[in-house]
Amino acid sequence: MNYSEFLDYIKSSITKILGKEKNVNITKILKTNDIEYDALTILDADSNISPTIYLNQYYVDYMNGKSLGSIVNEIFGLYEEHQNSLQFDIELFKDFNKIKTRIAYRIVNAEKNRKLLEDVPHIKKLDLAFIFYCIIDSDFLGSATAVIHNSHLDMWDISVEDIAKAAFKNTPKMLKAELRNMNEIIREMFIDDIQHQQIEGKIPLDISIEDETNSIIDNLDSNSNHVEMYVLTNCNKTYGASCMFYKNILKDFAKSKNSNIFILPSSVHEVILVPAVDGMMKNELSLMVQDVNKEEVEESEILSNHVYIYDKDSDEVIM
Repeated sequence: MNYSEFLDYIKSSITKILGKEKNVNITKILKTNDIEYDALTILDADSNISPTIYLNQYYVDYMNGKSLGSIVNEIFGLYEEHQNSLQFDIELFKDFNKIKTRIAYRIVNAEKNRKLLEDVPHIKKLDLAFIFYCIIDSDFLGSATAVIHNSHLDMWDISVEDIAKAAFKNTPKMLKAELRNMNEIIREMFIDDIQHQQIEGKIPLDISIEDETNSIIDNLDSNSNHVEMYVLTNCNKTYGASCMFYKNILKDFAKSKNSNIFILPSSVHEVILVPAVDGMMKNELSLMVQDVNKEEVEESEILSNHVYIYDKDSDEVIM
């Protein structure tokens, strides 16, 4: 069964289960870095909003041997579990003044999102672009979001500057920044891993988790160049790279380190901050970012192959 036949099968199977009173559709949705996904939506007369269930990965599961029946059951179960979770009056969306406090921004790579940027209001900065979206409060997978398109600006009769002003005000409040030392994150990962190994019986229960973690960290430190690294993201850890443009975040951090700051774009979800010290080569950091993007980061989550620098004297992020 090829991919097109798979999509037809999923749509017809879900339609048979739910009946004709439900409107089942599969639409293409353009996501970050101009990657298209096929999404299943299910609407009825009592609802004007639907959870979006992406089908691309399910086809990969099918090609890897998962049965069609189990895939259909999983999709239906997901819909059943969350069909009543999305509560949002679409009429509110027609009035910008009623939803402007929900508008936020995220940053994406401008070149990789040329197709998307044709259809959405945006502001370019460096090799990046600010795009805007509405946060819809929901229990379905956290908070649902709706990307703002040019057609919305026409409907609201507002400018890009108007929506940007709202987004720049709201985003730091709704999605607070989190800045943590990389060593703290690594320590937590090792503690969690050791705990799981003890539960699974792979290592003795009488081994001290703290001592074992300290031993691993000390060994890593002895084999590293002791480069200070800090991870900057938001409280949701989703599209948290945007925090690099929050007011005073980089300014205060640079002041605390008394140095300029290298900004490594780990992904659209986070950036790594490295205090600039003598002997540190920007080209080496750039090569590291490029290698990580190539080997470790999903194509849809790549932010940039360039390292940025926060200049504390000019209070600007530059390339």
